[in-house]
Amino acid sequence: LFSRITEVSIASAAKLGDVKIISKAAVPGGPSYPDKKKIALIAAAAGFFIGIFGAFAADFIENQPRSV
Repeated sequence: LFSRITEVSIASAAKLGDVKIISKAAVPGGPSYPDKKKIALIAAAAGFFIGIFGAFAADFIENQPRSV
């Protein structure tokens, strides 16, 4: 009896006009965003290049001629 009442209430609430269900929604396998592997790879590459740049900058600054 409860399931029939639920069906009737859903059917009465679903009077939307000319609406057709084309296909059921698919359940996703996982989150679509953020792609954690991609973000981690980009962060690692950026950290590597920033570290290399910092090392060259420190070496360049250290080897500058100093005025007395």
